[in-house]
Amino acid sequence: MVWSRSIFNSFFLVSSLLIVNISVVIPPAVYAQTDLALLCPDPNLEAEASDSQAVSNFPTLNLFPLDNREPEAFTIEADPQLPGQISRFTEDLYLLPVQGNVYVLMGAGSNISLQIRNQRTEDGVLLVDAGSAELSDSVLTAIRQITTARIRTIINTSDDDQHTGGNLLLGQSGAKLVTNQAGNNNGEERGAAIIAREEVMIRMVVGGVEDCGWPNRTYSAYSRLTLSFNGEGIRILHMPNAITDGDSIVHFRGSDVVSTGDIFNTDRYPPIDLEKGGSINGAVAALNELLEITIPALKNEGGTYVIPGHGRIADEADVSEYRDMATLVRDRIQTYVERGMSLEEVQAMRPTLEYDGRYDQGLSPDAFVEIVYQSLSQAGGSQ
Repeated sequence: MVWSRSIFNSFFLVSSLLIVNISVVIPPAVYAQTDLALLCPDPNLEAEASDSQAVSNFPTLNLFPLDNREPEAFTIEADPQLPGQISRFTEDLYLLPVQGNVYVLMGAGSNISLQIRNQRTEDGVLLVDAGSAELSDSVLTAIRQITTARIRTIINTSDDDQHTGGNLLLGQSGAKLVTNQAGNNNGEERGAAIIAREEVMIRMVVGGVEDCGWPNRTYSAYSRLTLSFNGEGIRILHMPNAITDGDSIVHFRGSDVVSTGDIFNTDRYPPIDLEKGGSINGAVAALNELLEITIPALKNEGGTYVIPGHGRIADEADVSEYRDMATLVRDRIQTYVERGMSLEEVQAMRPTLEYDGRYDQGLSPDAFVEIVYQSLSQAGGSQ
């Protein structure tokens, strides 16, 4: 009896020590993390959730039971050609066909690229960026008016709120395809796949974004990530130390379309964030890399179409002009820095003068000059 009581006391003491040690090692934030999941919205009905679960548990020969619908479900042309048809949903939110299977939804805080299935493909909907959180309800309503297909994948080009704010609602409204052991798609799992550079996820975690809005697939070991979706090869390419240290561009190879995020804009100067690892030299290098991808049409406008983070659809000539602007402004300010001029003196020289009427929708000219000046002044101009 005494021996049994001794064992019990020893077991109780060891258990207590383990509980105390675990509570010391694991910070309170980890315990709080489980509560964050409860805050994530679920825009789907419970009935839809039950249907989705049933499909995952009981795969059939019909691999895409929720998406294998007739082309008549679309309210826009399945194979549009520019200028094509424009679908307007609100005063500022409208959809424009770009090329191939790619469309752009404008007016959502930032441009959202959509790759939509047609009569030849059946994977669903892929988005590049998700717009701002304030407009995510309108964006989701618009997408559901366009197609009955589910949102499968969201690719974030950066961690900026105008590009990732809609992750929460749009991501939770979608469903990723799941596979069996043979590697065949056989059902769905709630929540779209969200892809981004690892730096994007880290900043969103540190910034307190709810976990349902985080990227759930990241890449960092290599400079690119590739996937096939709706029968099209897609390349996600890292542009290091450009606007931030976690920027990506997305190349739809079959449609010949590139979605750039804030690497390229048609109406504003590059919004370089020095605190997040951005630099003017990195921005110029990224634009040069973009020009390696784009191909102009023979003796004509067109060829590779480019969807900017903000502004209208563009082509290779627009990117070239934007690269030339960034390079010229950088070189001018570099000369002034080497002469030992102060920021105020450089701003007084107005090195962006001929571009101010075209690219001043975001940063003011003086703010852009200050960013370039500070970038070039860091580490002797190497940034």
